Amino acid sequence: MNALPGGSDVLGAPPPAESLAPSVDALLRRQGAPDPQRLRARRPDVAAVAEEARRQAQALAAPAWAASVQRVASVRHDRVLLASGGGFTAPLAARVLGRAEYVCAAVCTIGPALEQAVSQAYADHPALALALDAAGSAIVEALADAAAARIGGAAGGCVTAPIAPGHEGFPLDPGQRDLLRLFAAPGLPVTLSEAAALRPAKSVSFVAGIGPDVEAGGSVCDWCGARLRCRLRRAEAPEPRS
Repeated sequence: MNALPGGSDVLGAPPPAESLAPSVDALLRRQGAPDPQRLRARRPDVAAVAEEARRQAQALAAPAWAASVQRVASVRHDRVLLASGGGFTAPLAARVLGRAEYVCAAVCTIGPALEQAVSQAYADHPALALALDAAGSAIVEALADAAAARIGGAAGGCVTAPIAPGHEGFPLDPGQRDLLRLFAAPGLPVTLSEAAALRPAKSVSFVAGIGPDVEAGGSVCDWCGARLRCRLRRAEAPEPRS
């Protein structure tokens, strides 16, 4: 495992939106088209809307992220206590992070401009608004995947699958609040609503465990309650872990 001092910048600069945007076919699949090529032939107008949504999403998205590396002090029952005094109280957090030496919390966002454009487009062009919203979700998810990959690289591969507040066994509230407390507020690219939702809306957060004894690998999808029925999974849905 590479050295990861607490609070170090393990992410560097985020990738540009152009490298994160889904292909038109991927965007059509995300909107429910099982065969994008066939849809292109039958409904070129729908494909044209997806093309325009992709173009606008790349122009509007402003990828930003932040990470916080914290040493684990102890794990007791469902409580992961960090050396900084923060931590998480959640069965999933204790289970996944229980053998970690460090945890790395990350937040990723593409900013507010895209969601504002979606709101403006709904009245006159709802199809474009829906496609643009889907493109924004795909970009921020790709940004989170890129963040997880960089964390894994910095940790020499000794890193767990990411887990996120809202997953089974990791309540959104207080999980999201506990995660954001690990960051110094000035300069953080996201804020939290009273309902513990991230703002801007096209934002995600996660935490991963780092250390030589962790169960490395896996996907953020492994812990999602919709993993067995979601058409957007990164890989074949596994059986729930026991």
